[in-house]
Amino acid sequence: MIREFKEKYPDFSLKKACQTLRLPRSSYYFYAKYRKTMKKARGKPKSKETFNILMGKYVSDEILLKEIEELLSEKFVLYGYKKVTAMLRRKGYSINHKKVYRLMKEKGLLLKEFPKKENSKYFPKILNEQEIKAPNERWEIDIKTGKCNNGEKGYVIALKDCYTKEVVGHIVGKRHTAKEVEEAIFIALSNRNLKELPINELYIQSDNGKEIIKAMEKLKSFGINYCRIRSYSPWENGEIESFFSCIERELFQRFEIEDFEELKVLVDEYVEFYNYKRIHGGIGYITPREKYLEAVSYDESLSKVAI
Repeated sequence: MIREFKEKYPDFSLKKACQTLRLPRSSYYFYAKYRKTMKKARGKPKSKETFNILMGKYVSDEILLKEIEELLSEKFVLYGYKKVTAMLRRKGYSINHKKVYRLMKEKGLLLKEFPKKENSKYFPKILNEQEIKAPNERWEIDIKTGKCNNGEKGYVIALKDCYTKEVVGHIVGKRHTAKEVEEAIFIALSNRNLKELPINELYIQSDNGKEIIKAMEKLKSFGINYCRIRSYSPWENGEIESFFSCIERELFQRFEIEDFEELKVLVDEYVEFYNYKRIHGGIGYITPREKYLEAVSYDESLSKVAI
């Protein structure tokens, strides 16, 4: 009231304005201080504990932070606040992602944000215009190079199921010829027990690497449909590119790898982690193996496939 009055009559002093409105100056100062305090205290008060459904009790933020730190200290784990939130919920915590973000920010546990490139384009994912509705309908294959401190190189050849996000087969070798590509494909077929089944509905998609093309020409007798993406279009092979992006960021850039033997062991461990422990946002924050078992439970025809 006083503020509006003084805006209308700027020549009036505060004392004269209070006298005119018959308002004690002490009341004016009290409400001015109260308004200032309320502005600072806007919003809900920060909770200091979180309810855990499995434990049936509230857990303090100190204990919750220890769980977050233990999770992030696990081998290969490189999670942002959204995946940390999902992992905490799997453990029974009824928690909002905003609180996880705040706690991680206060402790400096947030991942570094990478700004988007200017003029970046969005490329839609093209999979021959065919929707993938089950496992073993479409796999993607590619090759990734890993470098060691002693100068050695290892080549990771991997196949990924586009529906479950699971790496169905891989090898790590010192060469990446058509022979190694064939070996990786046979391992994948064996892991999914597809050699004994009609596999004419399975498509394997790759880029235009000559090693993969040569290998696939030999495997036509298995009834596998093979398709290649367009040249200079890596986004069309997005699933396997995503896996190799993860292995680069979560393994190759974080670990000192001395020689080829250590590289091979670490890649094998990482694939195990990727399939059985690492949650994926694209399939509802569950693991690829959980997604596969979920699909098997709904489709009896998949029960013949190795679990």
